Amino acid sequence: MKTFNKLFAAGLLALSVGSLASAQVILNVAGSTAFRTAAVNGEIAAASFAATSTVAVPVAQAATSGYTLLPGSTATNGAVISIVHGWLVDGTEVYYRNHWTGACAGPADLTIGNQTLSWIPATPAILAQLTTSGFGFPVGTEAVDSTAPSVAFSDSQFLDAQNSVVTQGTVGKAFAGIMSTAVANEGLSDAGAGTPVGAVVFEWVLGVQGDGNPAPFTNITQQQAAALIKTGFLPLSVFTGNAADSSNYVILTGRNEDSGTRYDTFAESQTGFGQNAVQFMIKQANHAYPANNLYPFSSGTALSVDTGIAGFQSWPKTAGANSWAFNTDPTLDWKTPGHSGYINGGDVATILRTPNPVVTTGWVVPAATQALFPSFTPGTTKVYVISYLGVSDGNKITSGNAVNGTALTYNGVSFSTSNVANGNYSFWAYEHEYYLTGAPVATAYGTTNPVGLGTGAQEAADAIANTLVGLTQAQLGAAGVPYPSLQAVRGNSAGSFIN
Repeated sequence: MKTFNKLFAAGLLALSVGSLASAQVILNVAGSTAFRTAAVNGEIAAASFAATSTVAVPVAQAATSGYTLLPGSTATNGAVISIVHGWLVDGTEVYYRNHWTGACAGPADLTIGNQTLSWIPATPAILAQLTTSGFGFPVGTEAVDSTAPSVAFSDSQFLDAQNSVVTQGTVGKAFAGIMSTAVANEGLSDAGAGTPVGAVVFEWVLGVQGDGNPAPFTNITQQQAAALIKTGFLPLSVFTGNAADSSNYVILTGRNEDSGTRYDTFAESQTGFGQNAVQFMIKQANHAYPANNLYPFSSGTALSVDTGIAGFQSWPKTAGANSWAFNTDPTLDWKTPGHSGYINGGDVATILRTPNPVVTTGWVVPAATQALFPSFTPGTTKVYVISYLGVSDGNKITSGNAVNGTALTYNGVSFSTSNVANGNYSFWAYEHEYYLTGAPVATAYGTTNPVGLGTGAQEAADAIANTLVGLTQAQLGAAGVPYPSLQAVRGNSAGSFIN
């Protein structure tokens, strides 16, 4: 999101000790947070063709940086803002500057020419700082520099007959007016149109069990997911089949309207189209409720792994500046409580790593929220927090930690890349890389930029897409599945519809 000054760069660098090529390209990349690990891996591979180049991928942040990566994450999959520097196969020097704004926000940022995003300056001093420290850049390195994204990754858009990105809204203004500019689909040629660059995969995750007991359930069905999204909660008995669990609850937390992970989840569960969604904001024991979408760096509200959960409330409805609106369009308002959510997958992962269930004595639960739960009894009711994440973010909770959350099977099928490829696991979407072919939309909240990509920028954009299509599963990483390996197909070859 465009307010992520706290979530600074975890730098990635391909460094050459030889002479610099004469051509130099800076490409701004926005879009899907769930696919960011794979996209960065593609950038590194595309920018690593110089014979004297090496790639340094730091795996930790400096202790003074103010940001600690979650366990299981590295610089490549933990950074919202990052930079890759290297040389393409023809010797063109390239800087890929990334700001992962979300799979819905990214194409909107692209088509309106959003000039309010933060990027890492592509300067020798910045690059030297990375190579000498071996760590991420300190807070404040990234800055708004009045340049818009050049390309955007998305798994939550589709191209209409006019080859324009279109989205659909609910309970508020539609997104369609934001996304009316012609865009092109990157990737290897497929009858004149680009192919997907891969598949991004998601999973449902149950939060860490603070009582040390096994997870009370390990599977979620499409029907349960649909009911959960519609109401925001279900009695635990719906999942366990045990009537004694009817006074305990499974509650949904999740992402905001910028997120493709959110909309792909809603689409897969066959809900969200013209309906309201309900999600809950979670209160951590040592933190206040986030006040607005500035929470990542507001004093006292920045999220971190906590000792426990101390309450929850329906997500506040939009009300004025810096609230919970769709970030790319601050004029879009959601009037219904519960509709919005957290700004990034890392925050959802942090919430799910906060131990639950706990005794609910002293919880901060507004009366209006508590009234939704007919059998909620403070002090005895247990609350289990559940959400949806890209697999790369989900691994931060479910793998390699002393206390783990639970990756749920979906319709009885566990995630594996082979289950995605052969069609047994259906919780995924095509990932596309879009670039602009016409002028950005002139709006009150975005400034028009030059039309399309120049020759060098087009080459740099092509290099990412074509490299991603050729990566193996091991090279692509947990975030996605290589496009050529997909035997399964989705009904909409250009991605999932969104609500």
